[in-house]
Amino acid sequence: MDWQQVTKGGLIMLGKTWYVYVGSSWVGTVDPVGNSGDWIEANFHEGDHWGNFAPWFTRAFDAYHAGDDGTWDDVYGQLATMGIVLEAEDGERYENPTLLINGGSAWIAT
Repeated sequence: MDWQQVTKGGLIMLGKTWYVYVGSSWVGTVDPVGNSGDWIEANFHEGDHWGNFAPWFTRAFDAYHAGDDGTWDDVYGQLATMGIVLEAEDGERYENPTLLINGGSAWIAT
């Protein structure tokens, strides 16, 4: 597979830096590095407002990995209500992605 062609919703995800926003707050960037089946793997770098949203993403990540669907739905649902957006430097946008963040790693559902 040509990693440059890994797409989500018709967007080419790899080879670009994607800025992560919750509402209008810049949370960080993701740099996709590959694909592992249902997920695009990425490196995550904190942005100006990461501290405001880190607890939400941490709880969502922990709930997902624990298989706690109720907590996942509640926490991630609240993030989605605030509006999660990935925006590339070339202007492409991906609204309301399923995005997991843990430390310097991130995963975007395909």
